[in-house]
Amino acid sequence: MKANYGQKLLKNTLIRRKLANPSYSLRAFARDLEIDRSTLSAYLSGQRSVSIYNARKLRDKLSLDENSFSKLILQAQKNKHKLYNNLEYKQIEDLRHNIYHRWYYFAVLSLAGLEHNLADPEWIAQRLGITKKEAIEGLNVVLSSGFVQIKNGHMIRREKNFTSSNNISKNSIKDYHRQILELAGQSLRKVPVDQRYITSVNVKTSKEKFTKATGMIHRFQRQLVRYLESGSSSELFVLNLSLFPLNFKKE
Repeated sequence: MKANYGQKLLKNTLIRRKLANPSYSLRAFARDLEIDRSTLSAYLSGQRSVSIYNARKLRDKLSLDENSFSKLILQAQKNKHKLYNNLEYKQIEDLRHNIYHRWYYFAVLSLAGLEHNLADPEWIAQRLGITKKEAIEGLNVVLSSGFVQIKNGHMIRREKNFTSSNNISKNSIKDYHRQILELAGQSLRKVPVDQRYITSVNVKTSKEKFTKATGMIHRFQRQLVRYLESGSSSELFVLNLSLFPLNFKKE
C-alpha cells in the first residue's frame, strides 16, 4: 500500500525524535501532538488518513509551512469525499425532510453557522459530545438534505434561517423537544452552574392568559436569539422555553 502524505510526515517526524531520544515512544508522540494514541497509530500504519481537525493540530504542533499544511488538508478532503460516496444513503433518504429525527442532526446544522467550523466528524463529535459515528450520520443528513454544503473543509449553510414545514410530522417535533429536555436534565449533572441557566416557577393563571403568554414568549425568544447571534459566535447553546399545565395525566 502506497504511503500517503500524512503517514510519511508522521513517520519521518517520529524517526527524527527517536534518533534524538531513543526512549521516545508512541505514547509520548501522541501526547505531544495531542492526538489519541490509537488514532495516531492508525495514521502511522496507513489505515486512516489524517482528518482536517487533526491536520490543524499538526500544523501548530509541528510548525508546518503552508505547503505542507495544504497537502494535509487536500488529502483529508479527498478522503472525506470518498467517505461520503461510500456511505449507505438509503436510511438518510428516508429522513431527508426530517432534520428533527435526532437532536444532533439539527445541532450539526447549527454548527455550520459557527465561525471557523470544520466539516470533520472528529471536530463535530468533540463539539457536541457525541460519537464519531453519530457525527458522520448527522453530517450526511444535513448534506443529503441540501441544508449544508462543504467548501474548503468548512460547512456552509445554504439558508441562514430554518423553520419546520408540513413535511415534518407533529410526532417528530414532539420527539425532538423530548430529546432537548433530556439534554437539559443531563446538563444539570454535567455542566457547571456558571455555564448554564435553568429556572422554573409555578404560576397561577387562566387559559385566556396562557394564549397571550405564548405569544409573549415567542416574541421574547426571537428577540433573545437576535441578541445572542449578533456579532461573532464560537459556541453552541440550546435555548429551551416551556409553559405547561400541571394537571395533565401522568403516564
